[in-house]
Amino acid sequence: VANLRIVQGNSLTKNRAQQNQSLWLEIMEIAKQEGILQLWSGTTASLLLVSNPAIQHFLYDVLKSKLIVWKQQRQRQQRGRGSMSSSGGGKGMALMRPLEAFIIGAIAKAIATIVTYPMQLAQVLLRLQEKKPSSNDDKKEPGNSSNIKYRENDKNDDENQPYKGTVDCILRLYQRNGISAMYK
Repeated sequence: VANLRIVQGNSLTKNRAQQNQSLWLEIMEIAKQEGILQLWSGTTASLLLVSNPAIQHFLYDVLKSKLIVWKQQRQRQQRGRGSMSSSGGGKGMALMRPLEAFIIGAIAKAIATIVTYPMQLAQVLLRLQEKKPSSNDDKKEPGNSSNIKYRENDKNDDENQPYKGTVDCILRLYQRNGISAMYK
């Protein structure tokens, strides 16, 4: 969270020692102003995002199996007509070509990304949001990156409240603008 806010606020310096000190100061400021748990904001979404490669590999295997079955059926049909197929190396095996592997891999990755994108969005929104401190608003400096808030045009008090977690973030985005809000 702290590093994201530093980068988002363009407060990194060129000196490595100053960068480390800036990160440490940002961590301390977030913990002091917003609470120690805010440092792990968005972690649940990160943990859920490990499903992306699992979905991708599952879909790849399913698509690969279906392609091979289809090619084997096609070879049997061609053999039944008396012609020999060259796609299996003469052994009757349906092999996947590199271009076919690339295409089904791209399809699997696209589907996995579409399915998990709302969690990626929630992760970013949770990390960029700032919990409103109970006091000490006057002590904040105008250029301090911990003042950054990511909010769309809020219409009511509920929308001005920080997200409570991944599910709350996704539900509120959906309630505000429907499914299209999940893919901005």
